[in-house]
Amino acid sequence: NCGLLLNNLAIKMISDKDFNSALVCYGRISEIIPYDTEDQFKRGNITKETLLYSKFFAHYHLNDNNKSKEVLQQLIDLNFNEPKIYKYMSDIYIKEEKPDKALEYLSLGREMFEDDELLIIEEINLYIKLDRTSELITKLGEAILLDEENKKRGWTN
Repeated sequence: NCGLLLNNLAIKMISDKDFNSALVCYGRISEIIPYDTEDQFKRGNITKETLLYSKFFAHYHLNDNNKSKEVLQQLIDLNFNEPKIYKYMSDIYIKEEKPDKALEYLSLGREMFEDDELLIIEEINLYIKLDRTSELITKLGEAILLDEENKKRGWTN
């Protein structure tokens, strides 16, 4: 019950933009999770992954790129089922002026979530922004050739 109350308190703190206090609550919840033998947290949709995702947002709003990347990488390593984590990681690398790393994470996200429109659009926009349209055209051409639906329609050789 304490953990569930802490989670509610953290949510309120996030809405009040008190991100540091929310992180303290999330830290305490992380300490309690191993003792939840009756799965009360899971019933409240609180898992290690959702807790990490909430921690990420707090760090992100605090503009703590290093912690944000650390938490996002943990989520990626856990195969968290949320395509946006790759977009957020890419956004951070764009802010840090590391476009190749930004593209790398969008590409990783596209491998995991092939049909996710957000990742597709983000990747295309980043290639255009970086004036790397020839790479984009090559990549799109390869995708067209590999697509089974295009083969069925006779659009590829």
